[in-house]
Amino acid sequence: MDEAKRQCTARICTPDDVARAIALRRARDAYALAPNEPLVKFLCLAAALEAAAYENGLDRPLDEKNPAVIEAKQAGVKAIEEV
Repeated sequence: MDEAKRQCTARICTPDDVARAIALRRARDAYALAPNEPLVKFLCLAAALEAAAYENGLDRPLDEKNPAVIEAKQAGVKAIEEV
């Protein structure tokens, strides 16, 4: 999505990128249904961090403003260590 133009954009994605996006969407859907389930919390956080890391580049650290990083900080140290 091009926020400045308020338009959808297209891009070429690898099958792995698509798989990560679908995994994240499914994990977030599961979290919406069962927010107190520990395994669901774990999967959602893991999927978010994995997708963010690949999108950002595995050779670069994630920015503190990245939504996955913010989500991880809110989850706490114990959750991050488990992931």
